[in-house]
Amino acid sequence: AAPYAHRPSLLSLTQPTEAGTLYTGAELKALCALAHEHGLLVHMDGARLPNALVALGASASDLTWRAGVDMVSFGTTKGGTLAAEAVVVFEPAASLGGGAADAQLASELAMRRRRKRAGHELSKSRFLAAQICAYLADGGGGVPLWRSSAERANASAADLARRLEAAAAGYDGDSFRWQHPVQTNQLFLSLPCTPRGDALVRALGTVGGTPWDSEEEGRQCVRLVTAFDTSEEEVAAAVGALEAALRGE
Repeated sequence: AAPYAHRPSLLSLTQPTEAGTLYTGAELKALCALAHEHGLLVHMDGARLPNALVALGASASDLTWRAGVDMVSFGTTKGGTLAAEAVVVFEPAASLGGGAADAQLASELAMRRRRKRAGHELSKSRFLAAQICAYLADGGGGVPLWRSSAERANASAADLARRLEAAAAGYDGDSFRWQHPVQTNQLFLSLPCTPRGDALVRALGTVGGTPWDSEEEGRQCVRLVTAFDTSEEEVAAAVGALEAALRGE
């Protein structure tokens, strides 16, 4: 490489992906092994990690450090907290450039410095930490709050997907299909760039649908996201909006 060329140092993976799809444990292991073989560390963007754990029926350890991930940005905001996120470093000395004898101390200091330099040295951070403690604790019935929140979001998405498919079944099949498989709590509807497709986009926009990048020429995409607090009424409203637009109302 040229002397002034950028040298990659990190592979960052988002789990679930920005398309709402999933890396399996085997896929993560293969990617981490390849990255480490080339001297790269592996970071996981875990803003929706609980949704992946629930969907795959896997443990947090199996999808992170056991697969070879070096650090995780563990997000809890998607599960209902307010601006509370945590960085989990599994091998501090290796990940943060620690030395030999004092590797652990050196890496901890390096993490603190980087946190402060990035503007994340927050005052009264105990208010954020308290939310994460609650998020990881029993949310009722012996089930951690993070798990029940993710289960609710994923289940609402699966229910919405089934009902949207059923609503569109009696119409032109080319008018409605998924841009990506619905595996977690994000839905990406692919619609034609036609007057009917435009009407469907507008209708879904009234219930929270967001226009998204389409991966296919001549089609447009709408993104819908369910959450820990998505209600049955909201799911029914989205289905009703689609049905009304399909009827030309």
